[in-house]
Amino acid sequence: RVLAFGLSPFIIIATDSLLLIVLNMVLQTYGGPEQGDTLITCATIVQSYMMLITMPMAGITGGTQPILSFNYGAKQTARIRQGVKWIVLLCLVFTTVMFCISQALPQVFVRIFTDNPAYIDLSIWGIRVFTLAIIPLSLQYTFVDALTALGITKVSVSLSLLRKTTFMVATLVYPWLFEAKTAFYAEPTADLLGTIVSTTTFCLLFGRLMRKREAMPEGQALYS
Repeated sequence: RVLAFGLSPFIIIATDSLLLIVLNMVLQTYGGPEQGDTLITCATIVQSYMMLITMPMAGITGGTQPILSFNYGAKQTARIRQGVKWIVLLCLVFTTVMFCISQALPQVFVRIFTDNPAYIDLSIWGIRVFTLAIIPLSLQYTFVDALTALGITKVSVSLSLLRKTTFMVATLVYPWLFEAKTAFYAEPTADLLGTIVSTTTFCLLFGRLMRKREAMPEGQALYS
């Protein structure tokens, strides 16, 4: 059971490494000898910046899982509902602030890594593109981790894989249809689609799950 609960975050982290490899290969292939190395360098800077957003957000949603799990076991469904609302609010505030910073001041972060004008301009553009959908992404993080905390691990893993699969497909297709640097649009595409599906799934499951828990007799095992 412990392995099942840990599978979703494991997949997220493990597939991130795979997606970085695919992204670099695509940028090198379609960028060619002229742009390939430049695009990979800028992608590395952009991914480093994204960690300033995704790591704290994962800390918020993952760190609050014990609260949801405890109250689920304690049959405190009102506290679970309240907890989810506060987690969503906190993540939305955080990502909104980071979105504004990302769109207005990405050059401050980029100049930590390079003073090459070509790298600076492309990395600034890349950060702005990568962060286009970070505000809705906070919903995906919240709902996937909430479902994991409530024991719906198969669904949470499927939602995580959907977003990663979308990212990989878009990374491969966009440069093939357009140009190499359009691979950067794979991130907002995956974030937006993942959020829509995750939010819809959570809304369909959450109310039913809470009602089912409220109707359980005391002492009944939560998981079989």
